[in-house]
Amino acid sequence: MKESQLLKTQHKRQPKTYARYRIVTPQAPLEVIEMDIKYIWITQARRYAFILTIIDTFTRAVLHWRVGFSMKSGDVKKAWEQVIIDHLQPADILTKGVHVEIRNDNGPQFGSKIIQSFFKENYLNQVFTHPYTPQENGHVESFHNILSKSLGNNNFWDIGQLTQRLTIFPVFRIGHPFLKFRVY
Repeated sequence: MKESQLLKTQHKRQPKTYARYRIVTPQAPLEVIEMDIKYIWITQARRYAFILTIIDTFTRAVLHWRVGFSMKSGDVKKAWEQVIIDHLQPADILTKGVHVEIRNDNGPQFGSKIIQSFFKENYLNQVFTHPYTPQENGHVESFHNILSKSLGNNNFWDIGQLTQRLTIFPVFRIGHPFLKFRVY
């Protein structure tokens, strides 16, 4: 039995903190940030490309977005490193004592040990939505719905064409005046 590894210890999952409140009511920018992944069909590759979107729920500004044929926890971590550098550090979140809550669904890339430990190291409170309740992550879900309607039935030949189309999508290229910096 030991040779077949049938007595191997079970893999322990990281404990998850679930959303307390179903409705998000931030009082200031960068208090509650939501992230989610949307997928779009790419004809040439015959597979889906993934779009990771990170959005501030107070201002509705897109803080960061990333496109790729895979969206693993390493990609999510790189995106958040950029959000910290571009938005959280300039806003001086730590010294102001702002409690940042990050809401996401239960995707495997969001629940990985890498991401959970990264958020703890950077004093960010990660909260998972309850299963089958997209309204708990409603701002980014609504944004992805608007994005889908904007893209319509467009067929994208390659990922470069999708990226180019997203670059001209107004919310992805226009800075939010309340934040006083350009959002990409």
